[in-house]
Amino acid sequence: MKFDLSRERLLGSVSGGFALLALVLLGTGLYGILSRVVAEQRREIGIRMALGAGREQIVNGLARRASVRIAIGLAGGAVLAGVTAKYLQPLLFGVSFESPRIVGATIAVLLAVLAVGFVAPAVHAASIDPAEAIREE
Repeated sequence: MKFDLSRERLLGSVSGGFALLALVLLGTGLYGILSRVVAEQRREIGIRMALGAGREQIVNGLARRASVRIAIGLAGGAVLAGVTAKYLQPLLFGVSFESPRIVGATIAVLLAVLAVGFVAPAVHAASIDPAEAIREE
């Protein structure tokens, strides 16, 4: 008896593609938000650096702000995933939302993508020339 799994493979490939697209959108979204924050606070960052704040302090301040947004997003996503898990359970063959490995791996991948989206704006903020930032406005 031979089974044709081409339909299931196609569905898996399409689902994987959408998941990859979602990760790319997540990373670019965080990059956009943090880039806007750096652009809006360019003068403030320049003043802080002129008063003696080091690059580490600037990056740590941005990391604190970003981590609050990330924590809120992860908590909201976990709640929504928990609510929708019972409706999606028939589509998840042998995988449940309560599986700690699946939840942990998902959170780890999301945090890795968010860390990559955070790096470029943080490096840009740390490289702001204080004199130019103060002179701009």
